[in-house]
Amino acid sequence: MTLAVPSEEPRTLEEWAATLLLATEHLHHGVVAEAPGVDLDAAHAARTACFEGLKRMIESGVEPGAEVRGTIAHVRALDAEILEFGARAIERVRAERHALGRRRAAIQVHARRERSTARAITVKA
Repeated sequence: MTLAVPSEEPRTLEEWAATLLLATEHLHHGVVAEAPGVDLDAAHAARTACFEGLKRMIESGVEPGAEVRGTIAHVRALDAEILEFGARAIERVRAERHALGRRRAAIQVHARRERSTARAITVKA
């Protein structure tokens, strides 16, 4: 799945916001839905470029209207979902590492106990 970006650079704040939303939705789809075929690097690069363009427009003095603010609020909600998904993934990995560490420690204790236990060996003559 490829990101469909406009052929020319957006000219208005509304176009920048819409393009940012499109790029963020694509990134969200690739991360949260774990959709196969989504190039996350390209999606992130497109989103970053859109964000920088939007930022330049606002810094130049263009005031965002209600439509742009609503679009940005939607982008923020998608960002929050992406971050929440990442936090849950990190927590799962930490829990797995902790469980593996406990198993490893239990195996080491068992091996130490086995090595220290005396064994009786019978030899046939």
